[in-house]
Amino acid sequence: MTQAAEEQLLSRCMHEKGFRYRPVRLPEEAGRPDRNPYGLLTPQEAATDGLGVVSARLNQGPPRDPNTKESSRPGWDRALLGTSSHRVTVRLPHDQAYFYNSDSCTTRMTSQLYGQRYEKLYNTYQVWTMQVVSTVEKRSSFKAAQRRWAACMRDEGAGVTSLSEPANKVEKALRQARGKRHGLRSVMKTELRLARLNASCQRRVKLAATVATLQQEAERDVLGRLTGTQSDLRELRERALERARRLVNSPGNQLSGTPAGAR
Repeated sequence: MTQAAEEQLLSRCMHEKGFRYRPVRLPEEAGRPDRNPYGLLTPQEAATDGLGVVSARLNQGPPRDPNTKESSRPGWDRALLGTSSHRVTVRLPHDQAYFYNSDSCTTRMTSQLYGQRYEKLYNTYQVWTMQVVSTVEKRSSFKAAQRRWAACMRDEGAGVTSLSEPANKVEKALRQARGKRHGLRSVMKTELRLARLNASCQRRVKLAATVATLQQEAERDVLGRLTGTQSDLRELRERALERARRLVNSPGNQLSGTPAGAR
């Protein structure tokens, strides 16, 4: 719903600047949740999608852009993405930062749909969330659990020492396959085998339970400083969803005609 509203607002803004912008339809895969940041894997996930490497490669690629011809017009990028002379840099915790161009249609769309506070709150929360992950991974009990998992994997014939290695091995094999059909089938078999071993060893050493305990502790220590941030983000998202519903469902939400200056 919000993605459709984003595209509609971009279309309106670009129309005002003299361009015809056709909304981009994203594939369903674009909305799939991110992989667990620690590399945790359930037996069900392992059986259906392996480590997610091959499926991600097969599904990758940008959606078909209906604006290919129009975007070649002079000024298109300036209208959509803005200009460096209007660049605003926002500092975040832990020496992180992001920037936006205040004269862009993308910035206007974000402000209209999500509100002016949303982007900074969202990015701040992301920084602190990654700090939680970093805190967990530095804990001695996490490192000990990872060593037990690695020993289990070694006993099963898979020589890995960190939770990121199985996926890295598949990525390497996928690059070497170079898109050849026979090679791809071999990589898929390798991925499923590693994924099943991975999930099995994680279950044996109770890795998920260890991570859950450590994450609760880290969230209290790290996210406890962000008083009200989660509730504020939730409220802004709910407001954005309601705005999106009104926009998408309104009778006059489709633009018609050719904007001034459009060819």
